Amino acid sequence: MKSKPYTVYMHVNRKNNKKYVGMTKMKPKERWNKGKNYRNKQFLDDVKRLGWEDGFDHLILHTNLTKEEAEQKEKELIAKYD
Repeated sequence: MKSKPYTVYMHVNRKNNKKYVGMTKMKPKERWNKGKNYRNKQFLDDVKRLGWEDGFDHLILHTNLTKEEAEQKEKELIAKYD
């Protein structure tokens, strides 16, 4: 049985343009859960301070990837955007 396809996404802080990159095999909006499903303290603090809808743009960058492809894209994007 083929595994679920992966999605690579990015949240962009509208105030300072900081980018947070991630990957998921869940539906992105379910994974994001308005910022409640994250462990990154700085990201969580920014979400609390700025708001999920008003403070961030939420972008789907790549879809229908294998886990390996998604991991590679995520690494490339993190390196690119630091």
